Amino acid sequence: LSPLEKYDLAVRRIAEAAPIRICDTEKVSGAATLGKAILHAVPATFGGTHICAGVSHLTVDFETVLREGIHGIKAKATVAYEKYKDTARAAFAKSCGRIPIIWDDMLSRHPELIDKVDRDIVIMVWDYWTTSDPSPITVFRPAERGIVIDKSMAEDGFAKLEQPEKLIAETFARVEDFEALAVSNEGSCFFRKYLGEKFPAYCTAFPFVDLYKEKGFTVIGAPTTLGNTVDDIYGLPNFMRFRKNIFAYAQKCKKYFLTGMITTSWYDFAPEILETGLICTANDLWTE
Repeated sequence: LSPLEKYDLAVRRIAEAAPIRICDTEKVSGAATLGKAILHAVPATFGGTHICAGVSHLTVDFETVLREGIHGIKAKATVAYEKYKDTARAAFAKSCGRIPIIWDDMLSRHPELIDKVDRDIVIMVWDYWTTSDPSPITVFRPAERGIVIDKSMAEDGFAKLEQPEKLIAETFARVEDFEALAVSNEGSCFFRKYLGEKFPAYCTAFPFVDLYKEKGFTVIGAPTTLGNTVDDIYGLPNFMRFRKNIFAYAQKCKKYFLTGMITTSWYDFAPEILETGLICTANDLWTE
């Protein structure tokens, strides 16, 4: 099996076996933090060894969303609410009727599935590395890639880039031949048209937003104020990256009249560190 096939198999096995916890204060049913996944390896082993790389969390039962659609799920929720409305389970049953919001990780990896997804589902598009539009850095999931930059930008050691993009390129980005990636498979060929006129040196910022909007979805943007902190500076988060990431995404949200923007935060830092991101999110969305 290829690494991707191993990953898909491991995730499916975990999703099938993972218990669904329902707690009074839990807002999302089926969300699970999976053991050693914080190490960014799927918590499935063979002979005591991790078999493939992964992510730090998993939302299970995406299959039901695709199979039954939002209307089928809401119909079940209505029946459940009528059954439990006079019991302690009433609040949870009522919450099940809400419209689901999904992260776009796997959907953007498999563009051929997009047309099968119910248009009432809201898609949250996350990108923590884009800080300008157009951007020399993009996330090329249809080609089975993460954060990448074209080889033409690396020939002089990223000398054309300013901060924080130079540090992002040096710390996160994999140097690739964008022209080759764009024709590497059917999904990439389809995705190419959303990358803009300055491709391959520069790409449209947050191109998956363009794709999902064209397909008729409601979209929420998701930058970060504290995410993927391997580019810490003297032990503190790289606020320059987060500041520009939030600003760039806010411009995209306003341009495309997105439903909203959720600025995410990860890892264990003092809550006061998040105040900058909160202020920037409000300022950049509420002002011209």
